[in-house]
Parts: sequence; structure tokens; C-alpha cells
Amino acid sequence: MRPPLFWTVGLLALLVACTPPKPLTPAPESTRATTGGESTTLPPVGGIRGGSITFALIGDVNLSNVWATYDEPGVDYNNRAAQAGFWPSLYRLNAQTGEFESYLADGNPTAFKQEGDTFTATVTLRAGLVWSDGSPVSAKDVAFSVNTALTFRLGLDWAAAYNPNILLRAEASGAKTIKFIFNSQPTIPDWQYGALQGPIVSAAYWSPKIESAQAVLKPQLEIESAMLDMQTERARLQREQDDLLQQLSTLAFGTLEFNNVQTEINKRQDDINSIGAHLEEKQNQLDAVFAAGRAALYALSAEDEPTFGPFKPDEIKTNQIVNVLNSAYPFSTPYFDRAVYKIFPNRSVAFNALKNGQVNLVLAVASDGAIPPEGGGQTLSIHGAGNLRYLAFNLNNPDLSQLVLRQVLACIAWDGAESFLLAADGIVPRANIYWRNTHVSVPCRDARDERERLARAAAMLADAGYRWDVNPAWDGAPVPGLVLRRADGRAVSQLRFLVYESESDAYRVEWAESLAEKIRHLGIPVALEHVNAQDVLYRVYDTHDFDMLILGLRLARYPAYLCDVFGPGNIFGYETPELTGHCALLRNATDLEAARAESAALQLLLANDLPIVPLYTDAVYDSYTGIAFPFNNVLDGFAGLYGAPWLAYPTIP
Repeated sequence: MRPPLFWTVGLLALLVACTPPKPLTPAPESTRATTGGESTTLPPVGGIRGGSITFALIGDVNLSNVWATYDEPGVDYNNRAAQAGFWPSLYRLNAQTGEFESYLADGNPTAFKQEGDTFTATVTLRAGLVWSDGSPVSAKDVAFSVNTALTFRLGLDWAAAYNPNILLRAEASGAKTIKFIFNSQPTIPDWQYGALQGPIVSAAYWSPKIESAQAVLKPQLEIESAMLDMQTERARLQREQDDLLQQLSTLAFGTLEFNNVQTEINKRQDDINSIGAHLEEKQNQLDAVFAAGRAALYALSAEDEPTFGPFKPDEIKTNQIVNVLNSAYPFSTPYFDRAVYKIFPNRSVAFNALKNGQVNLVLAVASDGAIPPEGGGQTLSIHGAGNLRYLAFNLNNPDLSQLVLRQVLACIAWDGAESFLLAADGIVPRANIYWRNTHVSVPCRDARDERERLARAAAMLADAGYRWDVNPAWDGAPVPGLVLRRADGRAVSQLRFLVYESESDAYRVEWAESLAEKIRHLGIPVALEHVNAQDVLYRVYDTHDFDMLILGLRLARYPAYLCDVFGPGNIFGYETPELTGHCALLRNATDLEAARAESAALQLLLANDLPIVPLYTDAVYDSYTGIAFPFNNVLDGFAGLYGAPWLAYPTIP
């Protein structure tokens, strides 16, 4: 499942002190305490306030309205960063722990109940919430946001939140109560990690503005009505066709009656094909109508739009964007009065500005792996990216079907972390605290060095009955063993290790070559086959013509990928009743704690059975000066949180 981008800004601000230079009146302590179980480490009590926190953005900045921002046209890091936190959601994820917590919502949603053919649940808003212009946040805002996304069939993050395949509509059943109506019981990706974390906008502001875009959708009903008539007629013709085919099967071939029926069948098929062609034409017309409607929606001005969050827009210039403190925000007051985004043409100029103290943090795509230049007294923090490179096995290979051999390969494959990488000792990354099972590990994790890992691997093979014609040894460097044999005396066959270069992973080939050498040290023949990405798709997913290879995966906060990628029907030939059972429970889970238990069980199962071995994740580097953050380990780094000006605090010079 693709992770929606708006999740990265669903964060909880921290309680802060209000001290000079520009004191502000914080929200009442009782109000600020309701922001929902923040478990971060707070800045020092009495910490200084700052006037501005200044970020560097690299390249052009083209701000879009909210409708485009969370759809394809707005997929731009700078666009998201400069507007981070403007549009709220009912619930969100704790920035540090990943826990699901209320934001606009007051308490938990109700349980789902079935009403006829639909499933409904309600959410109640907190009292006293207002937009940045002082207008109240109401259930109408939520219903309007949901229904507009559905009406225009918005994509990307909108569709991930308000899934049109399952969510029918939302209704304001009171000033503070929203009723969600689904056509089937939603699971966690469509509810807790979907509709409940979707963006919410001001209905009072946007409702009159979108009328012109809605007018573009006017032909929709006529086209859909025509399509329904065609589908009804095609179904009728198909039934007649089926009857004629049944009749034909009872007739003698070549008779007059047989030929007459065959002629009627051909006519019906021509009519069915003709309707199919017309339906395709109508579908193209409908797609064009929605594309035009969305384009009109994306083009609407958002000037003076009310927002909700610690900061609100203030000033937009060619080389600078300024957001200022939102005094109407009812929760935690940030340490800074302004968030300033200075725009630089390239990375070098931006980092020079950081070095010279002109900016506090350079914002760039968090997973690009670039190491900031040293000098200037910046603080450098290293985080794990939300991706995974893993060693995949084909368990249809008789040798690799033996668990001990996979354990041995896992032992020598996991080699700690190079300076540019972070070792991945689990399928769920360390920074995804809420979903990670901390009780799983990889073989030989505690080995001190390569020599100890190779020695342990050899001992594991010997204990399982494997033998060598010549034992592997260590004489200041690895001395390869010769011909590893199973207990029955048969030599372990050569392993075909596929490797391909990837623009997003410059170290995959290097890692594979190093691992191949370690495998040969154990007396296992291995052929490293350099292939292109297209060959991988064919040989891995179509013909299963491989023994080992390194694959990559983008990791969502909600670990549905445990079953989507590694579950029943996987490419690795790994099938067990336990896997099938846990995946069925995870996929159908509606309760977060139940899903968490299944996730933990799956992580343990995969760690024990080792159809794959987690290897490494990209390292994300943040270099900053004059500021600090209340925690250090965060998925995709502080740039992945768009700098989090609501969390940062100034450091004393």
C-alpha cells in the first residue's frame, strides 16, 4: 500500500514556555493538555523563544491550492513543505511514536454498525475549534471535504484517505458530529489510516468557489445514464447469446437449423461488440469531463483561505515565503513566531547559507542520501529512511528450502552499517515504534566482526551435518572452504544471485559483490548475474528463474506490506498455514491493537523462517544550526517532517 503523503505532517506540537523576545499568550494549560498523549522529550523548561526559524528550499517553489496539493499536480516537496500543517485531520500519528491520536476529534470514533447495505460510524469534534480567521470548525467542513474529493474523483492522497471504492459519503449529522457511510465494513487502511486522517478544509470558504468547477462536471449524469442503458442492453444481449449457444450445442453441425442459430449468434456478438465500443467511447468522454473538472478545481485561487495549524500563510515573494504564528490555534504554541522559507537555486548555495548561519535547516527530499558538507558548527543527525533493501530467496531451490542454509546466509549478509547506510535488523524499521516488534532480530546480530560472523556460519553448517572437502579458515583474512556438502554427501548446488543497478540505490551492486565473496568463503558456489531491471521483473515475477537477489521496498507506516509483499502468493515460494492465518487476520482487522498483535506475530514468523533477510536502509542526514528537536530518531529525518517548525526550539547561543 502506498503511504499517503499527508501522514508525514500529522504531528503533535509540543508544550512550550512563553518568554522574550516576543512573548505570546499560550493556550490555557487545560486546553493544551488535551492534544493527545505526546510522548516526546520536551525542551528544557524556560527555553528561549525565537523570532524566526528559517529553512532553505532548493529549486523552484510553485504553491498550489489544497485540492492540487494532495493530488498529482501538487506532488512537489517544496510545495508540501511551505504549506505543511495548514489543513487538519480528525486524527493523526504521533511524530515520534507513530501512535494514532485524536486531533480535531473528541475521543474515539463510534463502532461501526450496519444500516441496510451500508456500514456507518460517527466522529465528534472537539468544542471551540476555529479556523485561522476565527470561524468555527464544524462537521460541515468535514463532510464537505470528503464529499468534494469523492465528487471530483480526486486521486493520490485524497483517494488514499477518502477511498471511492468503499466510502460513499459523509454527512454532518449535527454541528459537531460527522457520519461516515461505507458500502462495506472498512478495514484499518480505509478507516484509521484513511478517512480519519484525510485533509479537512473550510466549507464556508471553498463551497462557493468550487461552483464553477462543479459546473464543468454537468455532463457526468447524462453520460453515466447513457452508459447504464448500454450496460443494461449488453447484459440482455449476452443472456440471449448464452441461450443461443446452449441451443447450438444441441444441434447437429451443418444443418439448416444449426446455421440459422449460428447466424443469430454472430449478430448478437456484433451487437455486443458494438455496445462495448460505444461504452469505451463514453468512458473516455466521462474521463475527460472529470479531468476538466479537476483542472478547474486545481486552478482556483486560495487567497486568504482560512487554515488550521500552528502557523498560517503570511507573505509570498519570489525568493522567500513566510508563515506566521496562528493565534487562533488552540493547542501548543511553537517556540517560533515565524517559519521562513528561503529559496536557493541549488544544494551548494543552500548549504553555504546554513554554514554562514543564514538558515537553520536545509529542506530537501529526505531520502536522497546526500551527506551535508561539514563546517560551520552544525548539528548532524542521522535517521533511517522509510525504505528497505532485503535479500530474497527462492525457496523452490532444494538447498535454499533448508532453513539452516538461509540462517547461515542471513548471518553473513547482515554486516552492520556502512557510513552511508543503516543496518535493517527487521522488516519494520526501528523508527516505526508503534508497529515494530522489538523482540525479533537477525542471526549473528551481536557478532563483533566479519571473522566472527563467518566462524558462526561455519559452525551452524557443521552442527546441521554439512561438511567440506576443505574447511574454511581464517589466516589474517578469509580462506575459502572447498565444496560444501549436505549430510547425504551431495554438494550444495551453485546459487544464481541476480543483481541490478538502481538509480535509487547506488550501493546494491557493491553489497551483492561483497556478500557473494562471503558465500564463496563457505564453500558455496555462487554466480553473480548482472541483469537490468526489466530482466528482474521477468525472471522474478514471471518465470521465478532466480535463487537470490536484493530487492527494494518503500515502507508505509501501516505495515500492510507484511502480507501484500511477503504474504501468501509471494514470489519467494514461502507458504505456511501460520502465514496464511496471520495475514487473513491482519487484512481483516478493524481494531488497531488486534492489527498490532498480528503484525508482531508476522514479524516474528518471517524472522524465524527467513524467506527474506532485511539488509539495510538509506541513511538520511539532517544538518542544522541554532535549533534542536525534542527527539533524535524519526523515520525519514526532520526534512521528512518538512522541518517541523512546530516541534523545533531555539538553542542558546
